[in-house]
Amino acid sequence: MKVAIVSSLAQPHELVGFQVFIGCDYGAFICAQANIQMKLAVGDFDSVTQEQFELIKKHAQDVHVLNKEKDISDTEYALSLTEASDDVTIIGGIGGRLDHEFANMLCLIKYPHAKLVNDTNTMFVISHKIHIPKQEGYLSLFPLQQTLVSIQGVKYPLNKHTLNAYDTLCLSNEITDDEAVIEVNHPCIIILSQ
Repeated sequence: MKVAIVSSLAQPHELVGFQVFIGCDYGAFICAQANIQMKLAVGDFDSVTQEQFELIKKHAQDVHVLNKEKDISDTEYALSLTEASDDVTIIGGIGGRLDHEFANMLCLIKYPHAKLVNDTNTMFVISHKIHIPKQEGYLSLFPLQQTLVSIQGVKYPLNKHTLNAYDTLCLSNEITDDEAVIEVNHPCIIILSQ
């Protein structure tokens, strides 16, 4: 099932093609404004007016109002309600406040079935072998711990190269073949950028 977790920086054109919507705080208002029926709206809703909140309630099957003083972000709470088998995309979760953006990136490690997207970037975690079709733009890979990396079908290939945690060697590689084949033995964050 294709699930969109809609955050505050989402644009309406990015909400096409999803089956289920979870609106997070102001992201729920973005869904409501676009007349999108949400399965769930979550958040402390400190970024919406009372009038906007009433519109959110009209467009959500269920609303979870969270305490303003909580131990996880609205986005992480939404992710905790998804299943590992779901295809989860966080829309509007990158490009704004750096602390929120970084927290969303950390959520990818805890919830590897999710990805972060905006108009120019897609970010997700891999922990095995993956095939990525050719695209315009760049592929970057960042290890979260020491790992062996093989990358084929790119301008700068690697064959069982040891990368240390947070190494930047694999920044801005280009896919030159029909697809890139990446294999790692420990989790890494991949960012595809246009």
